[in-house]
Amino acid sequence: MTLIATGLRFFALESSPPGFYRDEAAYAAQVICIRQSGHDLEQRNLPLMSTALPGGYVTPAYLYTGAAWTAVFGDSIASFRSLSAAYGALTVAGVYFLALTLWRKRESAWLAALCAAFSPWGFIFSRIAWDPPLAPCFLVWSLYFLLRGGRTPVWNAALAGVLAALACYSYPPMRAQALMVFPAVALYLWFVRSDIRYTLATFVLVAALALIPLVRLTLSGEIQGRFNMLNIFNEHYLAQFGGSSFLDVAKIFFQNLGSHLSATYLFLHGDRNLRHSTRAVGEWSWLEIFALAAAAFYALRAFVSIPPQKWRDLEWREPALLVWCYFAALVPAALTWEGNPHALRSIGAYPFVALLSGRALDGVCRIRPWAPWMVIVIGVAFASWYGSDFFLRYPQRSYVWFDTHVVKKALSLNSNQDSARLPEELGSVSKGYPDLAIAYFQLRSGIIRCARETRE
Repeated sequence: MTLIATGLRFFALESSPPGFYRDEAAYAAQVICIRQSGHDLEQRNLPLMSTALPGGYVTPAYLYTGAAWTAVFGDSIASFRSLSAAYGALTVAGVYFLALTLWRKRESAWLAALCAAFSPWGFIFSRIAWDPPLAPCFLVWSLYFLLRGGRTPVWNAALAGVLAALACYSYPPMRAQALMVFPAVALYLWFVRSDIRYTLATFVLVAALALIPLVRLTLSGEIQGRFNMLNIFNEHYLAQFGGSSFLDVAKIFFQNLGSHLSATYLFLHGDRNLRHSTRAVGEWSWLEIFALAAAAFYALRAFVSIPPQKWRDLEWREPALLVWCYFAALVPAALTWEGNPHALRSIGAYPFVALLSGRALDGVCRIRPWAPWMVIVIGVAFASWYGSDFFLRYPQRSYVWFDTHVVKKALSLNSNQDSARLPEELGSVSKGYPDLAIAYFQLRSGIIRCARETRE
């Protein structure tokens, strides 16, 4: 079930989601230009980051792995989306190995991977050609190498530092999450392992060195334009509430945070944006809902039935760490005022709900003989419902959300060898359709090409 659900990330990538959203096209244009010439569309040679939409930027891991990926698989929509699918599949694998490291139980690891593979939160973002799906992938693998230890803990910590830096580069909200996650992980390691100082020092040193360019760009304000516009500290936004006191900001923050815990969002319909959710199910899969409901029931029963002096014997450190990591992912979304609850800005949460769910399912399966059958029945039922909706009905609901009419027009012009009219025709189909997105279709058709010296 895990392998099938993971593999489905690569199925029908050009039809569900339909079209190719302008953000995806802009990313693709920059990747193609880097691959062809070594510079981006703004003539910057081997840039750390390149311009995207609106006021955003294409991050280094996406730029350069995208250039390598499309050199092999081409410039089609399916090729670009399959890169995100590959990172999504790697995230599922990372959840497996991280769970195995935390609990040393293959059953817990496989069930956590199953929940990650089934996660609607992770599945849809694994099929859209942009860089946010890279961030949870790098985060999970960074945590795995940091917690792994092994015979070469210092080298593992160095690799974890590089991966943590890549996570921070890949998506701005991940930076806020990382600032909360890694100190908590360091505290966890301090209590569960001896002689951890050199490992943590290596991790911090390598991550800090790798993040120097990002820190410089952040402090200079070059990459902060979108955050400055959308954060809840924005004076223009706060003016509608009559002030900008600490209590005003705190109230907005906790309201936003609470919206990410609502039943409608988590269990029923998910994000209102059809680029972020199908609206057929919530952000948590039925399997995760069952797992965490069962975990809550048995945890409550344990606290009631076990004497207080034995509470310390219960397994609590790992679940507490994962709950903290989950809430840390909600913080960056709660710090912005647009579109809450926002599944994309809190994308770093989904691996941790999968990890918690996998451990809970394993615990229930060990004490209840009917539980494995429940996992299979719920998993098959959810996969059937979500899969049929995603591939059959969701493309119709989300048609306008992915610029599908523009994409069809562009591909029609390319196939009819009429690509020279792309800017004029696409501008008439969608007023204000950005030049950077049009450039993808021009580059794909070959009517323009990024040259080594100058753009032709």
